[in-house]
This record gives sequence, C-alpha cells and structure tokens, in this order.
Amino acid sequence: MPINSLDSLEIKSFTEQEIGNVILNIKPNKPPGPDGIPGELVKELFFANKIWFTALLNGLLAVGVFPKEWKRANIIFIPKENKDQSVPAHYRPICLLSSWGKILDKLISNKITYYLEAGNFLNPRQYGFRKRKSTIAAIQNIKSFVEQAAIDKKMVCLISLDFKNAFNSVDWSLLRNKIANLPIPHYLIRITLDFLKDRLASYDNFSILYNQGIPQRSCFGPILWNIYINDLLNLEFGDEVQIQAFADDIVLMMKERTGILYCGFLNEFDECELSY
Repeated sequence: MPINSLDSLEIKSFTEQEIGNVILNIKPNKPPGPDGIPGELVKELFFANKIWFTALLNGLLAVGVFPKEWKRANIIFIPKENKDQSVPAHYRPICLLSSWGKILDKLISNKITYYLEAGNFLNPRQYGFRKRKSTIAAIQNIKSFVEQAAIDKKMVCLISLDFKNAFNSVDWSLLRNKIANLPIPHYLIRITLDFLKDRLASYDNFSILYNQGIPQRSCFGPILWNIYINDLLNLEFGDEVQIQAFADDIVLMMKERTGILYCGFLNEFDECELSY
C-alpha cells in the first residue's frame, strides 16, 4: 500500500481486548518504574475501569502524545556475568520504566510491527526480534550460501561484526528520519517520534535528558533497532555478496573465484557503515 493512502487511513483505535492482552502479560514481581506503580496494581486498575483507561490510551494515540511522565526511566546497573566488577564498563544499564508507559509502548509497537511485516518492509535477512525467524534460520542461510559457492567452485569470505553498545549508540537524528519515511499510517509515525522526545533518565539524585540510544526493556527497542539497521541490510553489492543479521550481530558473506575483489568490497562496505 503506498504511503499516501496510509496517511489517509483513519486512526485504528486500541480495543479493550488488545489492551487487556498486553496487561495480562505483565510479569509479576518486576520492580516498578519512577511512578512506583507495580504491574499487579495496573492490572487491577485496568480491569476495574476498562472503558476509562481504553479511552485514555486512545486519546493519546489520536493526538500523538506519549506522556512525559511515562518517558522517565530509573537506571540500575547489573554486573555482567564473569566480569571484573571493579570495571565500570562491566555493568549493564537497565531502565526501569513506568508500567503504563510500557503498555502504551507495546500497543504502538504491535501496530507498527503489523504494518512493517505485512508490507514486507523489513529485510528478510534480519533474523532477530521477529516472529518465524530464528538463529537456526540464520545459520541455514549461511550454510546454503557456502554450499552454493562450493558448487560454483568459488571461495567464500565470511566476516562477523558486532555493533559495540548497539542499543545505547543509536543516533536519534538518523532514527527519526527513518521513522518519518516508514510506510505506516501517519498517526503511528507521530506518536513514535514523540516517544523519542524529552526522555529523562535518573540515577540516585542525578537526572539527564538523553538524545541517543533505545531504552533497555522498552518494548519499542527491538522494532526500532530493526528499523534503524534495515537500510544497511538493503545495500546492494551484487549476487556474490550477502549481508544478514541477527539483531545487532552482522554477517558479511562473499564468494569469488580469486579473492581479489574482497578488499575492494570491504573498503566500500566500511564507507557505508560509517553512516550508522
């Protein structure tokens, strides 16, 4: 469906059932975010006042606003397994988010995922964070590439790349441009862009507005990452080259008879990668 026709679509409101399904999946005993409201209380509040809360969430969707209070995060640091805990880099920052913010975030990301998957927007060689995709499918694609190269009597060069601090390093200016051009209804673009505004992270008594990265434990995180990296997977280098990913783990595969072209390709790819 072309973008213009998507812009003209009426807002598809959240149903009580949609919201209820998301709320029922809230895990118990999880620490609350800055609002201090635990997930179990959110469940009780919603099912006692379904009409009111459904109207509230749909009102936010209609005006394209993700409330500031729901964009606040308390940061805790979890030590990485089997790492020296005296080294600051060996701790993983985790965002404790508002329960209501996570609910709205999940509802919006579900709608965006539907449009992107139904329209085949995401590159099929992104195997992470997607239904009916897996590490097994990713490995099978590599295996098929190598087997075909052997049949063609060609050498294979395979390079595995891992984006350092992938989620924490996402450039919001690039991400906003990518979101603004998505083939999804405008009302979803509008509220997603608002999700990326005025986000506040707090640790102890220190707070800061941040403008890069994707909040850990946000439901939006995986789909925003796949949107961010999609153009990289869509780069065309001919039939002899494939790029695939499982989340932020990137694999480059090249097949060639002499190997002479490998260095030229790597230089070309490196120039493209600098824009991410």
